[in-house]
Amino acid sequence: MNFRNWNLRLGWFSFAISLLTYLLTVEPTARYWDCSEYIATSAKLQVGHPPGAPFFQMVGAVFAILAPSADYIALSVNMMSVLASAF
Repeated sequence: MNFRNWNLRLGWFSFAISLLTYLLTVEPTARYWDCSEYIATSAKLQVGHPPGAPFFQMVGAVFAILAPSADYIALSVNMMSVLASAF
């Protein structure tokens, strides 16, 4: 088995472990800090605070659109953050 194969397997293994860890600890609702602001601005594509995070808000808007109902928008945007963090 060559180095590239080991590297690929260990990379996917570390992704799976981190994804599982983040999935088990994901916040189902909004918090008081910037997280809730990002969720709100992603759901409606509004302007956040000055530094902003346009890419986060655009990708979050896609996940907010894919939410089954308005009750799951916060969870959907948090799941987007989980996937991004695991990658």
